[in-house]
Amino acid sequence: MNDDSKENKEQLPKNYEQIQKNKAAMQADMLSGNYKTLLSRVAYILNLYEEARNSDPVLQLKYWEKFEDGYTGGNIDPTLYPQFERLTSLSRARARIVNQFGLYGPTNAEVAKQRKIKQTVERKQALAKIPAPSLFIYADESGKKGNEKYAVVGSLWIPDINRNMEIQLHLRKWKDSKKEQGIKMPKEFHFTESKKHQVDIYKEFFTEVLSQSDVFSFKAVAANKSKLRDRSIDKTIFALYYQVVHLGIEHEVATNRIKLPRDVYYYKDSEDGDKLRVRELKQSLTERFKINFEDKLSLEDLNSLESVNFFLIQVADLITSSVARVLNRETDAPRNHKDEIAEFILDSLDIDFYKGFTVDNLDENNKFESKQDRATVHLFD
Repeated sequence: MNDDSKENKEQLPKNYEQIQKNKAAMQADMLSGNYKTLLSRVAYILNLYEEARNSDPVLQLKYWEKFEDGYTGGNIDPTLYPQFERLTSLSRARARIVNQFGLYGPTNAEVAKQRKIKQTVERKQALAKIPAPSLFIYADESGKKGNEKYAVVGSLWIPDINRNMEIQLHLRKWKDSKKEQGIKMPKEFHFTESKKHQVDIYKEFFTEVLSQSDVFSFKAVAANKSKLRDRSIDKTIFALYYQVVHLGIEHEVATNRIKLPRDVYYYKDSEDGDKLRVRELKQSLTERFKINFEDKLSLEDLNSLESVNFFLIQVADLITSSVARVLNRETDAPRNHKDEIAEFILDSLDIDFYKGFTVDNLDENNKFESKQDRATVHLFD
């Protein structure tokens, strides 16, 4: 270990690793819409309301309005006050999020100074990146193993941070309400694990997803593996994870669904060996975003998530697997319940299959025209 590495290590707090684990757990709760801890609930408020970062009383009122039954704003019922979360607890949670996790700090210079934030306000302002609107992408893959003709990467897009959190929470409440009605629910909605007797609940789940689809769009890319003999399947899947983002951005901008700049949060279903793949993909996307979109597109996060805890990863799985099911099905193959689920999902989305690329285009920065506004599959054939 050189002197610089030794010095940097000594500067870290003794509980650095635990802080990072706590931070990751809080962010996972936020992404899944499962606000089971005070930290995740306070972070939710700080994330949405800038004024709450500068004022603990504002934080308290916003927190009560969102998470305390009986308060809808305005005057406070004195009989309910003792039941509500105290300001001291909220301010301690806020301080921990800001000082330990380095998130959601105050935007007011005087407030920052009063809280004794280590960095000077001038330095933070010089280095601070003005946040752009968020774009959340949830992706999954299919056809990596086996003799399927096509490998597929599909994705669900949500260009609004508020709706991203609300939809996660809505789907969790929907599933909980079904359980309360005595309906047996699958542990997660996973296409390959679906059973014949579950067809109706899978359809009902996807119908519920579509009821929240005011901001959704769906993108998928597929590559004909039989024409990629000189390329490993891992390299093919890697290219598809890039193409689904690049073509998706081109499509979203061309159809005026979104405008740039955007901060991109890209999440995929977790699997063995993900750490290296995610690191390489993050580096590749960061570099290609800079080349192709300059400072208008920034990759803020790329990570793998356990699908059992994240409903939008499950939605990405259903869409991706449905596309793969239809593309890879032999004409004379017998049908079963999975074909019924796949056809229901694709019919619900009215997906457009765009046959505009050859496999030679797999590493290119492709452009295309499509009349479909919401759901598109790009074929590299």
